[in-house]
Amino acid sequence: MYSSKEIEEILLAKLIAYPESYYNHHQDLDASLFDDVTTRNVFNSYIKLTSENKSPDLVNIANDLKGVEDNLNHFLS
Repeated sequence: MYSSKEIEEILLAKLIAYPESYYNHHQDLDASLFDDVTTRNVFNSYIKLTSENKSPDLVNIANDLKGVEDNLNHFLS
């Protein structure tokens, strides 16, 4: 069985790997789905980049969260 944090990480990984899935399901997704601070920060960065018409890829998310998220390296590995 997966923990809630693992489920959050799986969801984010799917969104990052398949950005079109966000557009298909954006009405069902918001930051309140994420209990873990790190995954919530990554999701908020994803939304911010998307709204700025930037690619929500790992490099852009990491750059956006520099200095904000100390645990990001663990999530991105």
